[in-house]
Amino acid sequence: MDYLNLPFTQYDSAYLESLPDEVFFAKRFKLSKEDEALLMKNSSIVHGKRFYRARVKEPIMAKYAAMTNPKEGEPGSKSNPMIRFGKKYVYNQNGDLVPFRGDVRVIVSPNLSEEQKKMVREAAKMPIVYEPDCPKSSIERLQRFREYGAKRQGVL
Repeated sequence: MDYLNLPFTQYDSAYLESLPDEVFFAKRFKLSKEDEALLMKNSSIVHGKRFYRARVKEPIMAKYAAMTNPKEGEPGSKSNPMIRFGKKYVYNQNGDLVPFRGDVRVIVSPNLSEEQKKMVREAAKMPIVYEPDCPKSSIERLQRFREYGAKRQGVL
């Protein structure tokens, strides 16, 4: 079955700027009935907005994105981003059209330099300041937070 569902076919910036956001940022694929049913089964509606379980949604989106994302050199790939209102856009691993910030890679070393170690020691000495928009958490709230994190990671 063909899952490719291109929301638009022209790639010049004048045309892309004339498109509404709903069309420009629409997915390039349509889900199969089975995957759509699986997503609906693993979703909830909160305050009128539907939320999906990430562990179910992300693999499904990645599968369809792998089948339908543009190949290197095609419009929407890293080597040929689409330009709309002066901004570059590419398709990510989940099939979403996102702003392209260049091929930036951040490498975090597990070993801190002496300067970084000094900064951590100095920060540890600073007092904790609570504010109205960031109050101190109660013991009960911290316990609920820990339980939620453990449950989400499958520990509980």
